[in-house]
Amino acid sequence: MTDPGVQQIQRLASMGRWWEVAAAAQAYANVPEPDVWLAQAIAWRRLGLGRLARVTLDRLCGAFPQAENRPDICGLRDEISALPDERIPHELLTERGERAGAALAERGVGLGDAVARWRASLAGVEVYATSDGNIVRRRADGQLELVGDHRAAAQSLIEQHRASLGSSPAPILVEGLDPPWLALGILEATHGEGYTPGIRLVQGDPVELLDGLSLADVTELIRAPRVEWFVGEHAPNRLAHAIAGEPGVMHEGPSVPLATLRTRLGPSLGEAIRGATAEHAQSHADCLDQIRSRDASASDDERLARLSSARSDRPRRVVLIAGRFTTVLKPMVDDLSDALGQLGCETRIISEPSDHRRLSPLAYSRVFAEFDPDLVVCANHTRDDADRLLGERVMPRSVPWVTWAQDSMPNLMRPEAAESTGPLDLVMGHVTQAMSRDLGFREERLLRMPMVASERKFSPDRVDRELARELACDVAAVTKSPARRRRRRSSSTSRIVSPRSPSARPRRCGRFTSAARSSMRPPPTLTPRRMPCSCRTWRFGSSIGSGGTGP
Repeated sequence: MTDPGVQQIQRLASMGRWWEVAAAAQAYANVPEPDVWLAQAIAWRRLGLGRLARVTLDRLCGAFPQAENRPDICGLRDEISALPDERIPHELLTERGERAGAALAERGVGLGDAVARWRASLAGVEVYATSDGNIVRRRADGQLELVGDHRAAAQSLIEQHRASLGSSPAPILVEGLDPPWLALGILEATHGEGYTPGIRLVQGDPVELLDGLSLADVTELIRAPRVEWFVGEHAPNRLAHAIAGEPGVMHEGPSVPLATLRTRLGPSLGEAIRGATAEHAQSHADCLDQIRSRDASASDDERLARLSSARSDRPRRVVLIAGRFTTVLKPMVDDLSDALGQLGCETRIISEPSDHRRLSPLAYSRVFAEFDPDLVVCANHTRDDADRLLGERVMPRSVPWVTWAQDSMPNLMRPEAAESTGPLDLVMGHVTQAMSRDLGFREERLLRMPMVASERKFSPDRVDRELARELACDVAAVTKSPARRRRRRSSSTSRIVSPRSPSARPRRCGRFTSAARSSMRPPPTLTPRRMPCSCRTWRFGSSIGSGGTGP
């Protein structure tokens, strides 16, 4: 009766699933099964691994000499002899591994004597590159590693979860880099403009790490600022320390251990993460207790009096909230913070600390508890709306709240937003008639104001006529990120101006001023004309100062 395992291998071979054949046949390496050994030799040949195919056929013919002259085996040997040498030179492996070790050292990830131990471990090792881009490693004792289509598996996993990986609010954790396909794929798949999640790479054994890093050019992976490395037996403790040092951001994201891991850190890794995040949760709870206590101890009149009257013991304190990944709001809040500082106020800005982190509720509760503000200014969100985005009640109820309306945002243009405003709430900025007429906002809680601009960035002076002629064009785009700008192709002439370019002519001045129509109206030579291309045109002179919105 045929072994079920042998039958399964034969079925896989008939379907051309060669990686599965090669992996399943490993169990019969020391079992004289000629059909299995032949199927494995064919699999190696199909994968471009001539040396492994030859070794397998030699083992088969050594155990069954009568098979040597079989036509199918003779034909297979001819095919194998025509294959190129698939071995990766030791010199290339050594160069890659040593370069990776040096690059990690530059980032503060010391491997100690691991590089020397890894170099010594390469004695007698052969590493093969398959025809489909994978790698198989053969140790000196004949043991095979990385037998499987790991590149396709990594790509499949990434494609299946591409959207959730790119939007992950917390760093993505990968344990194991031998082979490095998954880590490299995640780095590429999550690359983009604006927010890109951090990546945490963990490997318990530094020699195993160098095995993986020597298989490809991993320079970009090592040097990427958003990639953190935790290597060695104490990696869990280092990771816990890193998490503890970043309160107020999200830490529990997707976690993927490689199936090929030889040295696993085991439950200690998960325990370290849970322990550090539990400390953050307790800190958040303590801060909420402080906020609730203050809310219960002060009346609305007392808080308003505290804001409106000068104090001898400390300056007025203002918290400003705006997301980092905005085109207008975060720069506007930065300017407002500068202006308030020059008026004698003390300010704190709640915003993401980098392009690779999302805030947790602790980022808010900690500032409110420790800073004890007299006023909160939040761009485009009411107090209740900010809590809704966080998924819990965090915002203090006893602190005056200003919602700066930069745009007619859907979350503001609804009756629920009007109902949520109370005696300590004020909506100011781009306030439309519909807000009071149709949505139910009370007039005493609305303050219409023109959009403002900082003279530190934008000059109120009229444009020099010579400069105006030099910059005359049909379409002008102003961007804060010249390296990532996009230009709409058309038959018209266009020009891109960055605030960092000389033509922007920024002027250092610490005051906030209302942008007057007369100072911002472009001269005739810069007036946009009708063009044979699809575009939107903003006439700054007609919107600023009249309650309209800019781009």
